[in-house]
Amino acid sequence: MSENLQQRLLTLDDTQYISQQADWYLDEWKVPREKTFQRLNKSINDNLLFQVILLKGDRLIAAGGISDEVNLLDYCPEYKTVRYWLARVYTIPEERGKGYGADLCRYIQSLARTRGHKTLYLYTDTAESLYRRLGWELTEYASMDGRKVAVMKYTL
Repeated sequence: MSENLQQRLLTLDDTQYISQQADWYLDEWKVPREKTFQRLNKSINDNLLFQVILLKGDRLIAAGGISDEVNLLDYCPEYKTVRYWLARVYTIPEERGKGYGADLCRYIQSLARTRGHKTLYLYTDTAESLYRRLGWELTEYASMDGRKVAVMKYTL
């Protein structure tokens, strides 16, 4: 990672970055801003849940983290026993294809391991090949709001 890039945990002081992520998730996945605020605030105040941001200078270019609440659970209740999900992984469009998302995921996986996680899950309808390259295994395909999503598992 070059000198002007910084990966770090999101904090309560990062109000601008929290708001920016709420905009991203509303635009990309139609997640209401209030739901994003609640989930991010929960992750800030928890040792096992967290959100990582990637800054280029002081500009937020990517984010993602570990969550225990994902929208897939509304469609596939059989996954309600899964506690920890790699979630909210997003890179701004003009910075995609540069490896930032992969680096961010590796960093999140490393943090999760040091915090005692054994297994993580995720779901995606756009980045299955990225996660396969990072060592994630396909569990199954599920239907979510008319979309086919890959549910994947990673053993730390």
